[in-house]
Amino acid sequence: MAASPPNPITQGFRTASHNLAVFLLEVLWRWTFTIVAVLLVFLAGIVLLGPLHVTDSFLSALRMQNTSKMGIIVLSVVLALGAKLLIALIVLPALLAFIWSLLAAPARRITVHRLGFTQEPLGFGGMLAVQWMRSLNTLIAFFLFTGALVWAFRAATSGRSDLFRFYSICAPAAVLISVIWLMVNWHLSQAAIFGRKGQGFLSALREARRNIRRHRSDFAGTAFIFLLLRLVLLLIALAIVGLTSSMMASAPQAYCVLVVVVVLAYCVIADFLYISRTASYLALGAARDPIAAELGIVDPELPVEKLSAA
Repeated sequence: MAASPPNPITQGFRTASHNLAVFLLEVLWRWTFTIVAVLLVFLAGIVLLGPLHVTDSFLSALRMQNTSKMGIIVLSVVLALGAKLLIALIVLPALLAFIWSLLAAPARRITVHRLGFTQEPLGFGGMLAVQWMRSLNTLIAFFLFTGALVWAFRAATSGRSDLFRFYSICAPAAVLISVIWLMVNWHLSQAAIFGRKGQGFLSALREARRNIRRHRSDFAGTAFIFLLLRLVLLLIALAIVGLTSSMMASAPQAYCVLVVVVVLAYCVIADFLYISRTASYLALGAARDPIAAELGIVDPELPVEKLSAA
């Protein structure tokens, strides 16, 4: 059997803590994208909502925590914008996905190169293709969830309003879409990690599948541990924001500052967990059977071109 590191998670944390430049790069490109995304959404909001003059009414309802009034305002905006809102919901996410891919591709190459053990990362073209497919996967999930939300809303409001019908359609659809999105996105992220220089998109996927097959249980356990850590971190952040939500009425500015600080702290820790997880995967991928290596036995799962090169 192939030998794996005694504790890839510990090795991943150790590697990430010794490569602070990679961690800072991860924070830099993600926050750059976030700033660009917020600016684009803000500009789109001004263009769409400016002529409707509903900002003051919505902020007033938000300060009073009047959810029914906020719902009425949102519904009136949707009905007033119509096709413009639909176009914005298609164009804006597609533009953000393209920008994300352009920023993620070079950053991911540098990350894999600095954290890697024996391999050269994917070239820029291959890495860009992988990141674009991840963006496309997210776009499809977003549109599917939006469609499920609209379908559930129409089903719940046809005739007599039925909140149970809304949740009975929306909740299972959200779970199913999220699970499929997570599975596809995880496999694509492995292609970005294990793809090698000179490979294309499909070759990178095969390379990732070959590495995962060698240590399937270790990869599954490592992914689960880091997912659990991310969920715990998210629950802590949501608990802090939720338990202090009463400040929204008494001290809205202080509450906004608190929310920003919590979000930034969550993002920093989540970025470190992402780097640590990537290093753990690379450690697993670098593990080889020491007996086979000593005897010069070639891995039978290697592609033909690598067999000939060996």
